[in-house]
Amino acid sequence: MDGDRTDHVVAPLGDLGRYLPYAEQKHFTLHNVVPEGDFSPAFLDRNFRNRPTRPQQPDSLFKDQFEYVQSAWRERFGWDLFRPLAAEDAHAYLSLHRLTTDSEKEFDEQVGALQKVVIESINEPEVVARIKSPPKDLKGKGSIGKLEVLLRENDSSGEFAEAIRALRGLQDLRGGAAHRKDTSEFERGQRTFGIQSMNRVLGFDQVLRLVAALVFYLEESILDNPGIDLS
Repeated sequence: MDGDRTDHVVAPLGDLGRYLPYAEQKHFTLHNVVPEGDFSPAFLDRNFRNRPTRPQQPDSLFKDQFEYVQSAWRERFGWDLFRPLAAEDAHAYLSLHRLTTDSEKEFDEQVGALQKVVIESINEPEVVARIKSPPKDLKGKGSIGKLEVLLRENDSSGEFAEAIRALRGLQDLRGGAAHRKDTSEFERGQRTFGIQSMNRVLGFDQVLRLVAALVFYLEESILDNPGIDLS
């Protein structure tokens, strides 16, 4: 099945005939459409050209990048940057997905899930333990602020600023999802991601892309830099 198309679910007809039970075939026949275009480039690369390819959909791209960084960070530095979710919270990650409707309810739910997976899971004690020159106000900073201090100490390029901005934007959106939306906090979050005039489907896609870019930054600027030791 090709999951990288945004308009339809695409599957080879031979696979549908060979592997789907007849009752399921009858059900999906009701929703069949005349083919438009081809498989997505990622599907063709993986299934026909034998080329490893990153997912294209923002939810799959985020998860692919997040899982890689989690594993690579643990292997290199010996600790988790993002604490694994408790069993009772695992649904937040498993159910994280692109929105299926332009719905405020679904937007709020998915923003909340993403915030739990990323911001609430920042491993604050381990981050603090690796800050070499803590500022006087470190205790008063939240987990994002403490991570910012650690990244500033280890990244002279200043590229960490955009990553931190994405985290703060997500935190602002979460404030609007958990409380009222007619607040400066929620408006600030929308401006951070540039989604003020977007419908919620496209808006959450943009949020996922920028949070995935944050995780990609951690890979390129921290994990791939042999001069950084956070073990």
